[in-house]
Amino acid sequence: MSKGIFADPTVDFAFKRIFGTPKYKDATIGFLNSIITDRHIMDIAFNNSEIVERTRYGRRASVDIICHAEDGTFFIVELQKTFQRYFQDRTVFYASKLIAEQEGIKGVDWDFKLTPTYVVSIIDFRLADDHSDENQVISRYITSEVVTGEKLHGSTEFYFLNLLKFRKRKQKAMNESEYWLYLLLNSKDMEAIPEECHDIVAYQSYFEASKTANFTAEENLKYFKDMTAEQEFRVSIRQQTEDAFAKGEAEGITKGSSNAKLEDAHNLKNLGVSIEIICKATGLSLEVVAAL
Repeated sequence: MSKGIFADPTVDFAFKRIFGTPKYKDATIGFLNSIITDRHIMDIAFNNSEIVERTRYGRRASVDIICHAEDGTFFIVELQKTFQRYFQDRTVFYASKLIAEQEGIKGVDWDFKLTPTYVVSIIDFRLADDHSDENQVISRYITSEVVTGEKLHGSTEFYFLNLLKFRKRKQKAMNESEYWLYLLLNSKDMEAIPEECHDIVAYQSYFEASKTANFTAEENLKYFKDMTAEQEFRVSIRQQTEDAFAKGEAEGITKGSSNAKLEDAHNLKNLGVSIEIICKATGLSLEVVAAL
C-alpha cells in the first residue's frame, strides 16, 4: 500500500478523485487532450457515472467517469486492473447506453444526429484478442469505410491504454500521453512534483488532487478501504493458486509440475500470448494467469 505524499492513482477512490472531480478538471482535460488528438477540449462538465437501462429487466451499467465537453462531446474514462474475458464488449455496452441516453436529452424533435462519444480505458492486462506488439501501448478503434478510411459519422472511438505493456517496453522516450501513464504508475512513490510539471496546469491539478494531505478524514477512509480491498483480492488470487497446486498434488501431480506450469504461463504472457491461449496450454484458470 502507498503511504507517501501522493495517493496511488490506480486505487479506485483516488482515480475518481483525480479525474472525476470538478475542482481538478484541468487534470482530466489535459489527460484527454493527450489521448484524443483530433480535437482540443477547452472545458468539461461531469455527469452521473451510472448509466441506467430504462427497461425493467435491463442491466445497470456503471463506469468510473463520464463527462462532456462544451460542444456536447461525451467521454467515458475508466480504469480496469483485473482481466476480463470480454472487456472490449463491455466498453461497447457502456458506450451504447450513453448513446441511447441522447434520445432523452435531445427531446422529441431529435433528428438522430449523434453527439460524438469517446471511451478511454486504462487497463493493466492484455486484452483477450490483442495481437499488437509489446511496444504499442495505446490502441485506438474506430468504425470506418474499408476503402476510403472515412470515419462513420456518429460512431464511437475507443482507446485502450495498457499499463502492462508500458512497464515492459524497452524504449525510454515518452510522448505526452505516455507521460500520463508514467505518472499513473510512479507518482505514488514521488517525494515532490517533478520539475517538468511545475508550469503545466494539468499536471499541477493532478498532483494537487492526489496529495494525501488534501484528503478529508472521510476521503482517507474511503481510500484506505479501496486499497485494503485490492490487497485482499490479490491475497485471494494467491491463495487460489496455492489451493490449485495442493489439489494437483493430491491428484498425483507433482509440485514441480505445477510450478513448471506457472513458469510456462508467466513466460508465455511475457511473450504476448493471449491469456485464453495460455489457459488452454497450461490448464491454469483465467484468474491465476491474469494475476501473474
